[in-house]
Amino acid sequence: MASISPFFPFATLSNTSLRRKCHVSLNGRELVVGVDGEGVNVYNLSTSSIVTSYPVPSDAMFMCPPKSVGSKESRKTIACTQNKAGLIKIQLWSSSKNLNFTAPGKARYLDFLGDVGISAIFEKGLFCVFSEENGSKGWNVEEKGKLDSVVSKDGKLYAVLNTLHGRVIFDVKLGEQVIEIGRSRLITGKFLFLHQELKAFEIKGKTYRLWDLGSQKASLQGELPHSTIEVEAVSQDTFISVDDSNLRIYDLKYKTIQGSIPLPNESRLSGILHVASYEHCAEYVVVFNTNSNLYLCNIIIPKSARLSDIVGKPSYIKQETRPQGIESISLEEISKMRKSLNNSIQGLGKHVPQLLDAVEKRQTLQFDTILEQHYGSESVFTQEFLRTIFSWIFKDGQLSFYPKRTTARLLGELRREYVPSGYFEILKSNDTDFLSLFIQKVVDLTDDELVSFLRSNPTPKLRNLAIEKLGTLTPSTILTILRRQPQEFLLSELRISDNFEYITLLIDALNIPSLVFSDANLGDVRRTIEEAIHIAEAIKSVDIVLTEFLRMAKEKKEEAGRKDTKRLYAYKQHSCIGKYTIETLEMPVG
Repeated sequence: MASISPFFPFATLSNTSLRRKCHVSLNGRELVVGVDGEGVNVYNLSTSSIVTSYPVPSDAMFMCPPKSVGSKESRKTIACTQNKAGLIKIQLWSSSKNLNFTAPGKARYLDFLGDVGISAIFEKGLFCVFSEENGSKGWNVEEKGKLDSVVSKDGKLYAVLNTLHGRVIFDVKLGEQVIEIGRSRLITGKFLFLHQELKAFEIKGKTYRLWDLGSQKASLQGELPHSTIEVEAVSQDTFISVDDSNLRIYDLKYKTIQGSIPLPNESRLSGILHVASYEHCAEYVVVFNTNSNLYLCNIIIPKSARLSDIVGKPSYIKQETRPQGIESISLEEISKMRKSLNNSIQGLGKHVPQLLDAVEKRQTLQFDTILEQHYGSESVFTQEFLRTIFSWIFKDGQLSFYPKRTTARLLGELRREYVPSGYFEILKSNDTDFLSLFIQKVVDLTDDELVSFLRSNPTPKLRNLAIEKLGTLTPSTILTILRRQPQEFLLSELRISDNFEYITLLIDALNIPSLVFSDANLGDVRRTIEEAIHIAEAIKSVDIVLTEFLRMAKEKKEEAGRKDTKRLYAYKQHSCIGKYTIETLEMPVG
């Protein structure tokens, strides 16, 4: 799941009022804040300190977020402002000079293009590059139509227009490229671009669409459970959404909310801004401002999907909302509910018989076709449809019929936190049996999903099913599982009694021989051996583990010098681990 820190006041904005808007941008770990009528402040996110400030006239209003780049030696900052008289200027502050010049319109986006100059995109679709020396216009491209949104990445500037051409790409090196989205359709929603995948994410209110720019068609569309004020795409499956009172992280692939947090009291949204991406996770910072303070919230979203995230966690189940006796309801009793549930599927109308017929005949393509015909642009299944499908799943384990996409949507609907109680709570209380079907029947679960699920401390039954599904266990995975629940494991469940390689991997993961012949503290060596024996006893293979340890130790001894031989002898004299001692191994020490 995503990790979300509580909001905290980051900086005080003096002399601000409701009429003074705050314009925010990021450059690495620096936060650049433009306050109307006050100036530009550059903050360091790591130290929570102000780096530098640039004043503006009291009647100046920022047209877009300012930008700043620099180091300890040099810095340059750019901003576009308009005064009461309507004069629009672009201002440049740098270590060598200050510059201001008249702009051809209201800038919606500003940035530095390396040594090329200053780039600006204006609200009527004009894209210009200006010289940092004197403000002269280097070159420009004009596209008729009001500008809706702009993004810059990888040397490219992206603009969205709400006229005929839904998207314009300004490539600094290659020039202009126009891609149409929805010919003759007005684009009025928030757009976010997923550059590497050539996709655009559009959202307006509760409605969202994921556009495939190659085919110029919406590959994914539907409705969210909450309206949005601001949104930031993390990937084509995950995005951060903000409404009037909460920040939420949505996973479109599995139709789940990955995390949520309330906004600060009386907060006013300023923006959602990308900070940095790392090898295994993406970190984001969300900026809010009230009358006088900036509030920050840090979010870390793992990149790899996890089975435990897909299906939810037991902590989501609220005991107080369950009807009495819910824990004792069996699968047979749930199956008996099928007739009564099928009386509640009027929302599907004429499609109900066709869908059920497709399920019975295992006609996957027909099922998907009917489903798309019925729902169209909707992404959220109706409760009636869920009840019907779940009753069929619990009837005779037909989960193997559904493709993973449909299965994931069904599970997401089941476990997402904004569904009502009732039948969903009944299914949640039986998640062990339901998830058993899921693990057994869905054929394309990835190893990453299964390993993450194993690390989420599942029940023994689910854990063993996941291990069997996983097939190949790495040393780190074995060690992770055994350290967490060694007492519950049997050798047969791990399927390693006839595979000596797993024992070797386990010994190698514990690094026992190297520890013995190293300069490690004898206490550390003793604790490592104790752990190995504890695990060996749990999986009923002490003899195998100790014999393999002896073999590997002998190999080490043959490679070792006199110092290592004495070291091993010293360990022999001081070690006694329960009923097992080095002497019982009959280890030659020279």
